[in-house]
Amino acid sequence: DEDKVADGYQQYIYGRINFLKPSRFPQILNTLSYLFTPVLFIGISVLSTIFTVFFLTQEYEVIIHAETYSLQILLLFFAFSIINTFWHEVGHATAAHRFGVAPKDIGFGFYIVYPIFFTDVSDIWQLNKNQRNIVNLGGIYFQMIVNLLLISLYHILPSFWIAPALVAFNTGVALVSLNPFFRYDGYWVYSDSFNLTNLRSRSNLYVKSLFQKIMGKETKSWKELLSTPKSLILYSITSTIFFIIIFTLLGWGFVSQIKTITEIVKNANLEGWSK
Repeated sequence: DEDKVADGYQQYIYGRINFLKPSRFPQILNTLSYLFTPVLFIGISVLSTIFTVFFLTQEYEVIIHAETYSLQILLLFFAFSIINTFWHEVGHATAAHRFGVAPKDIGFGFYIVYPIFFTDVSDIWQLNKNQRNIVNLGGIYFQMIVNLLLISLYHILPSFWIAPALVAFNTGVALVSLNPFFRYDGYWVYSDSFNLTNLRSRSNLYVKSLFQKIMGKETKSWKELLSTPKSLILYSITSTIFFIIIFTLLGWGFVSQIKTITEIVKNANLEGWSK
C-alpha cells in the first residue's frame, strides 16, 4: 500500500527530533500489551467513559474555579501534560507492538506551529482495518486509563482536590485528538475506517474540483463528481465548513484585538493631550 506510506504518518511533522526507540524495551511493551487484550480493551474503554462522564458532571464546580489555581498548580498542569502526552504515544507504540509491528521512534516536532510528541507507526499499513484503528486509538485508550487512576485516587484521597481538573484536562485533550480535520488520531481513524489513503490531499482536490464545477471551469461531469466515495464527499464538505468557521473566528478575534489596541492607544493619546 504505497499510498498509505506516501500519506506520511509523520511527513506533516516538521523539525522532528527522535529521542526514544520503543523496540529497545521489549519487556515493557510485552507487559503493557496485555492491556490490549479484547476483554480489557473493551472493558476499560467502557468503564472509563462512563466513570469520566459521571465524575465530571459531579465535580464540575471544582473544575470551573480556575481563579483558585496558583502558579504551582499551573506548573503541575504543565508537567502533567508533558508526561501524559508521552504516555499517549506509548499507547500507540504498545498497540503496534501487540499486533507484531515494531514502532520505530517516539519523538518531538511541530505540527503547523504547535509542538507535539509523535510515534512513528507508519508500518501499520500492513495490518487490517480494525487493527490499524486500535493502534490509532491506542493513545486515547492509555489516557482513559489515566482517568480511571485519577478518579480512583480522588476517592481514596479526597484531599487530592486537583484530580477533577486533571481529569477534565485529560478528557479535553483526548476529545481534541479525535478531531478528524487535523492530522490527529481521529484523522487516521476516519482514513483507515473508510480505506481513504491520502485523505487530506484527496479532500482538497475534491473541494477544488467542486468549486471549479460551480464556476463552470471543471471538465468532469456532476455524475463523475458524485460518484466519488460518499465518505470522501462527507469529509471534504464538513472539513471545508469546519475550517471556514475556524478562520472566521480567528479573523474576528484578530479584528477585535486590533480594535481594542486602537482604543487603548487612542484613549492614551487623548489623556496625554488633555494634560
